Amino acid sequence: MMQKTTVLFVDDDPSCLAAIRRLLLPMRRYWDLHFAGSGREALQFLRHNPCDVIVTDMKMPEMDGATLLNKTIEIQPDMVRIMLSGHSEKQRIMDAIGPMHQFLAKPCPAEKLISTINRTVALRRIVKNEKLKGVVSKLESIPSLPELYTELSAEINSPDASLSRVAKIVARDPGMTAKILQIINSAYFGLPKRVQNIQQAVNLLGMEIISALVLNTQIFSEFKIRDSKTFSSESLWQHNINVALTAKAIAGEAGCSRDVQDQAFMGGMLHDVGKLILQTTFRDEYDEVILAAAEAETSLWQAELQYFDASHTEVGAYLLGLWGLSDEIIEIVAYHHLPGYGYNTDFNALTAVHIANSLDAEVNKIYPLVRSCGLDKEYLDSLSIDSEYERWQQIYQQVTGNEYSGEAKNPHR
Repeated sequence: MMQKTTVLFVDDDPSCLAAIRRLLLPMRRYWDLHFAGSGREALQFLRHNPCDVIVTDMKMPEMDGATLLNKTIEIQPDMVRIMLSGHSEKQRIMDAIGPMHQFLAKPCPAEKLISTINRTVALRRIVKNEKLKGVVSKLESIPSLPELYTELSAEINSPDASLSRVAKIVARDPGMTAKILQIINSAYFGLPKRVQNIQQAVNLLGMEIISALVLNTQIFSEFKIRDSKTFSSESLWQHNINVALTAKAIAGEAGCSRDVQDQAFMGGMLHDVGKLILQTTFRDEYDEVILAAAEAETSLWQAELQYFDASHTEVGAYLLGLWGLSDEIIEIVAYHHLPGYGYNTDFNALTAVHIANSLDAEVNKIYPLVRSCGLDKEYLDSLSIDSEYERWQQIYQQVTGNEYSGEAKNPHR
């Protein structure tokens, strides 16, 4: 019998707790529900009971939601932390961003609340997987979140964020500056004149894309990658760029919001971070896995599963979970080969990255001997978008400048 998910709701308004209790009545088969009327009562419960998820209001007397979530980290650090509030005071929400995994605005439909809790719990289980811990424990040290990215994120999330200050932070790293200028001058942007300075590039790209580029570039620098007979770090870097730009363009074509387009870009940049970990940690063994995948005519992630008990998708999601990246990005990394496992049933950033990854894998073959993963036709059918394939090919060609000649394939599960 599957163990129930323990969820604690905290709100000083008894009528709100009663409404949540009624809304979630159908979930009692799957969730063990508990309710607390104050932060103090919630902490008392958590000191004596293991809990998977806490959902708290923001504005409460004596102890607000941000303070409560900070205190829960000391008691149960692995617990999923969700803010559910109608409180719109920006600074108080900003105070909670560190300890908070998700923010949901009141009134929140039951379907949204349920899907958010299920999704975050599923992703936390990925990053707590014992097999993954075994793989990652073989790293001499788990890299910290890159310092330049941390500084950049602090600036971007500050109330008075400045593009000029962002440009100055990036400019301190010449290699980073060169990579960003390479992107801004690519076919995707189609600018009439080459961009020569980082300030202009930051103005054109915006903070979120700059943030994604900085993180990806620093990850490549952090892991001491040595090319081998089966692996080229430059090919993987170019693949990430192609997927990120194509995914962002496909999400835009599908009418997705700016936030979803930015998630598609970030997810595209980071979707294969697990390959860097495996390649760095198991250099010789990884070469064997690549050759084994070629010989068995199977996809690389399936060969990884057989050899390591975990694929690059799970390993990458694990690392990004440790770093505290958003659930949307972790989900993209975890499920970019199997998008049907995601929790969003609409066209979303994961959809765009799945499509872009399949398109580029047919052209920019990082592992020439290994069969590329095709599109998940069953998943695309469920969204009624499988007929858009030729348009996606056109977008890919426009964005990357690469001529596409591949055909859609169903993945071999």
